[in-house]
Amino acid sequence: MKVSIISLVYNNIYPLFLSVDSLVRQEYRNLEYIILEDSSIPVEVELLQKVFDKLDEFDIDYKYCRNDCNIGTVRSFNRAISEASGDIIVALSPGDFFLNKNVVGRIASEFSAGVDILSYSSLLYRSKPYDMGETYKQSKRHRFFLAGNNVRLLKYIVAHGNIISGASTSYRKKFLLDNGGFDERFIFLEDYPFFIKTLATARFRYIKEPLIHYQLGGVSTSGPNPKLLKDYNTLFNVINADYAIDVKLKRMFNLGYRFTFDSRFKAFLSHPIMVTALIFEKLLRRI
Repeated sequence: MKVSIISLVYNNIYPLFLSVDSLVRQEYRNLEYIILEDSSIPVEVELLQKVFDKLDEFDIDYKYCRNDCNIGTVRSFNRAISEASGDIIVALSPGDFFLNKNVVGRIASEFSAGVDILSYSSLLYRSKPYDMGETYKQSKRHRFFLAGNNVRLLKYIVAHGNIISGASTSYRKKFLLDNGGFDERFIFLEDYPFFIKTLATARFRYIKEPLIHYQLGGVSTSGPNPKLLKDYNTLFNVINADYAIDVKLKRMFNLGYRFTFDSRFKAFLSHPIMVTALIFEKLLRRI
């Protein structure tokens, strides 16, 4: 199976050298590399050329694309997927890099066994690439990642938020396209809505061992972002209006959303009498 590795770049060409350095060392060679630049300013031509030279040196098939204007992560990812010729889509953000030379081969073998979505652990770091911190905290939630337990995992991410790291997830391209790709009503939030929409039917597999080094400090880990918060508001509307998911799941999402974003609802839940009344009402419904 051919693997398409995608890096989305926006004003961060330099960290791409770490990603490329790990890519060219992969023993699995049926791959291509797609760099999509989302209208970075300025265009760092000299740095880009060094990246291209490195790829040429190791005879890596690659494609460079540039958006005429900044369109955000979701639309950029979809465009990169449309440019890809591989069967498997692997995201590799600038600054992230594969754990060893066998990672791409491991990913390809998992998809050959019949997987639609493959997720795996990662090692985190902030600034020094080889000064590794903790393993991504999916480890405490392994029970939700067990094979054949997609419904339980779906319920968890709907009620509590996404715990599937987009930086540590690969996709079968056909599965992506059959489900309409990533929803372009969002700017940055591509993976979470897609998981909510497809997990119930996807052949999902999780690998406990880390396969990549993941650099903290991106949109999802660098604090509040107005556009990202807007994406979550959009998700609230989309789930309640469009996504064909179970009514109970919609209720779970609405409760989790209100607890996270509605300060008045948080104040309500902080009152012990109100919480007791809420629990009592829930128990009465079960009788």
